[in-house]
Amino acid sequence: MKIARDGFREIGLALLLLGPLLALAVWAAVTHSPWWWLAAIVPAFFLGFTFAFFRDPHRLIPQEDGIMVSPADGTITHVERLPATAEIEEPVWRVSIFLSVFNVHINRAPCAATVKTIHYSPGRYLDARDPNSARDNEQNALVMQTEAESATILVRQIAGLIARRIICHAGEGSTLQRGERFGMIKFGSRTDLVVPVATGYEPTVEVGQKVQGGATVMMRKAKVDESAL
Repeated sequence: MKIARDGFREIGLALLLLGPLLALAVWAAVTHSPWWWLAAIVPAFFLGFTFAFFRDPHRLIPQEDGIMVSPADGTITHVERLPATAEIEEPVWRVSIFLSVFNVHINRAPCAATVKTIHYSPGRYLDARDPNSARDNEQNALVMQTEAESATILVRQIAGLIARRIICHAGEGSTLQRGERFGMIKFGSRTDLVVPVATGYEPTVEVGQKVQGGATVMMRKAKVDESAL
């Protein structure tokens, strides 16, 4: 199992703190009493959880034209049309993904695009499912220009109730390919994809649906009926 490099520090700390406890419990179970196996469960669970949280599985990225893939793993909580956002002053689609502590937390680019600007905003740590979290929580907004249409889209990394650190390896001027990793949010969070309605892209997911970053098609460009022209 591949582990995200951004988790090496946390995994190292977990091994340093929990490794000796696990080893001691195993030694006691082998040399003294089988009941000590029960004491080994707790450190073994938290070590396993830490490794699992920072897993970075391989994903097959769809290659068809006219699509955008999910920028994160998780559950769709909002699919809505808004009159505008602070970064895009025109009608947009906003699709929001809630990432529980059991989801993969890698963030990926929804399409081939260039990062125009990045806006980091400190804030609160409301539950990422709270509608106000998109406005009030700590967040990092990547404004991108798509390669295919030269349209402006937005991917917003939003900290959650537990999350305290947003990581973004992309910088202004960076070029990302569809499904390419660009960062992560540690321990529970939300990721929004915001796309102008004028681009012709429409959501292909619904509230409650489970999605995989880089693999699930989240937006698809509507086909033009040429016979009606």
